[in-house]
Amino acid sequence: MSTHGTPDDRLAQIEALAQDPDADWDTLHFIAENYPSLRPAVAANPGTYPELLEALGAMNDPEIDAALASRAAASAGTAASGADTSAEPSEEQTGELPPVAEEETAVHEGMAAQGPAFLEQRLDAPEPDQALDSDEEQTQYIPAVTEEPEEAAGAQAAAAAGAEPDSAVQPEYPAAAAPAAAAGYAAQEQAAYAQQVQAASVQPPRERESRAPKVLAAVLLPLVGLIAVAVLIFALLGDSGDQMAEEPAPEQEEPAPQQEEAPDQGEPAEQEEDAAEDEVDLDGARTELTALPDDSTCQNPEEDAAEVAAFVETASDADAMEQEAGMLEDLFEDLQDSCDNIHAAAVYEGVRSGGDEDTAGSFEAVGTDWSDQMMSADGAQEMDGFITPDENKICLFEDGLTCTVLEQDAGAPEGCEDGATFTMQVDGDTPGLDCDSELSADEDYETLAHDDTATDGFLACVSLEDRISCWNTLTGVGFEMSEGDHYAYSP
Repeated sequence: MSTHGTPDDRLAQIEALAQDPDADWDTLHFIAENYPSLRPAVAANPGTYPELLEALGAMNDPEIDAALASRAAASAGTAASGADTSAEPSEEQTGELPPVAEEETAVHEGMAAQGPAFLEQRLDAPEPDQALDSDEEQTQYIPAVTEEPEEAAGAQAAAAAGAEPDSAVQPEYPAAAAPAAAAGYAAQEQAAYAQQVQAASVQPPRERESRAPKVLAAVLLPLVGLIAVAVLIFALLGDSGDQMAEEPAPEQEEPAPQQEEAPDQGEPAEQEEDAAEDEVDLDGARTELTALPDDSTCQNPEEDAAEVAAFVETASDADAMEQEAGMLEDLFEDLQDSCDNIHAAAVYEGVRSGGDEDTAGSFEAVGTDWSDQMMSADGAQEMDGFITPDENKICLFEDGLTCTVLEQDAGAPEGCEDGATFTMQVDGDTPGLDCDSELSADEDYETLAHDDTATDGFLACVSLEDRISCWNTLTGVGFEMSEGDHYAYSP
């Protein structure tokens, strides 16, 4: 055991260590635990680590609080110039140090208390500026102080008696260079450890090793494994998928017949050719038709009507009927001049009433204003048929004109069952009775109001209050029908 003179000298030395900013943390911890009067000095020491400062602050001692306040003011003044943070303890250097006990320790101030071996060696060591330089690599090690104040006092007393301290309170040392903390260790090993402690007190603390690489490795290694498994599965599925894609290859060849439809690209050209052919046909048919007035015999309206109907069909196929309507009206006017209005009207009626519905529908674009009329029907409505307001007289413009009086006061004429029926043609003579053509009221007809006139362009009828009167606008012949009588007339 080393000697340090009188107890006052020893206390002065320990007080100097409490104020020394290069004192190691275990020394400061020991002083704070065993020398209550030096706790303000430890609190003011800039080398004291934060955990110990926190424990001292928890004691609510006025002197300690004053030292901590002075320390905080000094730190605030130097923060802008970048205070040295190397004195802060790292996790590897301090571990979890216990707080300083508030009760009085067994070692009283002024007694020649035996401290731990590292403290005794520090008291015996020369000043920091007299430390011997060594070329050998120094290993910094600060033992963790784990004793409560009472246990520390017991360990010191045991060391003073020459007995080994309890393993529960004995500081831990490295196996390769453990100093003699109790009797039985060689003096040479004590000196070696004292040099290590002295070197550690002047060396900057080791910076805490970052855990980021370890954390990243712990996260990335499983992730890399998962990626590798996924790549393997994808490769296996890709091979099977390629095989599956290769197997249905023959089925994909089935759409080949659709490729034969490539000539569809030539359809516009073919359509243009068809349109050109239609134009040629229409021009030829038009040239042929314009010669009809000069070539007609004026005796056979059905033959002339067939030629006109053929042209109408050609123009309809070429969607040119509206453009050709004016030409056809001129044609009928020329035909009327070459023959007469009766023949031209009969040809017109033959085209309108004969042939198919498409031709008849297209021919409606051609009007009848070209005809010369003996008895015009000014203001007449063009209608297919009508019924009078009393629903007893019906007329139908179809292949000429047919009218029926359903009930007559004098009874049906001879040959008719229920009423009288008259018919009249555009090119015919005086109209007459035709009981075989009787009309039925079951059909749907449009009502012709009294004093109104209906026409198909050549034949016309007016609805009067007590009768109907019909006539041929080209020739002036006609008939009248009522419930009491019926008759035909001519100019």
